[in-house]
Amino acid sequence: MDRYCNYIKPILFLCIFFGLLWIFSIIFVPKNNLGDFGMRNIAAHGFLAEKEDTIDVLFIGDSLAYASFFPLQLYEDYGITSFTIGTPAQKMYETYSFLETFLKTQNPKVVVFENGAMLREYPTDEAIRAEVSRYFPIVEYHNRWKNLTINDFNTKINYTYTDPTKGYKKIDNVVSGVENDYMKKNKKYQNISKENEMYLERMQKLCEEHDIEFMMVSTITMKSMNYARHNSFQRLSEEYDIPYIDLNLVQDIDIDWTNDSYDAGEHLNYYGALKIGDYIGPYLKETYNLEDHRGDSKYSSYEEALVNFNKKVE
Repeated sequence: MDRYCNYIKPILFLCIFFGLLWIFSIIFVPKNNLGDFGMRNIAAHGFLAEKEDTIDVLFIGDSLAYASFFPLQLYEDYGITSFTIGTPAQKMYETYSFLETFLKTQNPKVVVFENGAMLREYPTDEAIRAEVSRYFPIVEYHNRWKNLTINDFNTKINYTYTDPTKGYKKIDNVVSGVENDYMKKNKKYQNISKENEMYLERMQKLCEEHDIEFMMVSTITMKSMNYARHNSFQRLSEEYDIPYIDLNLVQDIDIDWTNDSYDAGEHLNYYGALKIGDYIGPYLKETYNLEDHRGDSKYSSYEEALVNFNKKVE
């Protein structure tokens, strides 16, 4: 009997331990996607309150994504409904987690991955902690204990925040950069970790499971892109059969580094982003046969957001 107890006790302990983690996760997870409720990266989480199955294109990546892809422009000019999930210095495990969460309420036609995060490394234990937090959110939100209210003990989640620019970060400041031949051809390769390749493959498979097209894009950045990195992304594109566009090599996008960047060549400003939209909009519409949703009441949030944005710009 004692021998069986030696097995039962640790099993019972683990059951209680994970049971408590599950219970506390329900309490600690934000019940709204506003900052007052403990949500982080508010703009990137704006999709949580969007009407289900109304977003045809997801742009996802780090700060290069939210500085380059402007969903309201794509809606106004081409009727494309899109959203940009971008966060500063985003890591691949975060990219995958955002994508997984997004697909719980949205079924886009195409996911456009701005692949700058592929170059970012991180400790293995950081990725493990993130994987655990996907199942037990208390791992991520444990510091919320100081701000818990009676509403947090209610299991009902009610997301109310929709980002006014659908995840895009509008910056129209101009800081000129000195143009250089940063995309000069060579045969070098940039190292990309196996962990990041693994997450890329997981993202591709997740899209395949949902019958979603998946593609990689390198947006235009004079400071964060070079031909060695292009070669590495091209290799991944061919190895995993993922369509890839390096916008730095597209001559039709006439970026002016004296006017189109807010930090001397790292990120595009509003004027540079509009040029990206003029290229990527027609490409996505024609390549993936996207519908024009302008005038459709189901997508009224885009019309309202566009009207409000244009008022502010004026």
